[in-house]
Order: sequence, then structure tokens, then C-alpha cells
Amino acid sequence: MLKKPWYIIATNFALSALGIQTITLNSKWRQDNVQMAFEQGLTPKEAALVIYKLLPITQSTSVDRVLAEKTIAAWRASQSVRNEVFLLADMQAYPKSLHSPVKTPR
Repeated sequence: MLKKPWYIIATNFALSALGIQTITLNSKWRQDNVQMAFEQGLTPKEAALVIYKLLPITQSTSVDRVLAEKTIAAWRASQSVRNEVFLLADMQAYPKSLHSPVKTPR
């Protein structure tokens, strides 16, 4: 019962470790991708990796890419993310949300 709320919190924490501020993302897009990752049995760190790789280049400029890549390398070295998930995320082979990842100003 508490598995999904914990998963969302852990995914947000992993996104933060990658230097991604969740407030800058379209919440519907983030929720869609977290839901997809949860349903596919990805770990929260794997979910964050997929979200990071799905960000368009314009959005990723606000992310410290060096920090993100170092964090991902550390996760891979500690086997916190599976190699096949990394490869699929790198190829952007996961389904994409139909919503824009960038938060639109009101």
C-alpha cells in the first residue's frame, strides 16, 4: 500500500541526485514517466535515469550534466542501475509521455 508513495519519493530523491529540480518539470510528464517506470519494475534510480535521458536538450541545459553523468557512473559501478536499463535509456527506447517535459509558464 505504501509502495507507490515511497517509490515516488525515492524517484524524486534520485532526480535530485542527478541535479534535476522536479519543480522545473511538467508534473504530468514526470508523473507519466514515473508511473511507466513503476509498472515496468524499474528501481527509483533507474526511473530517474530514464527521465534524465528523455529530457530534451533545451531542458537538459539547466541540469549539471557533469554531475549527472558522474552520478550515473557511480550508480552503474555500484550496480544500482541495471546495465540493460542504462542501454535502453541511452537509446531512449522507453515510451515517451505525450505531455511536454518542460513546465509551461502561467
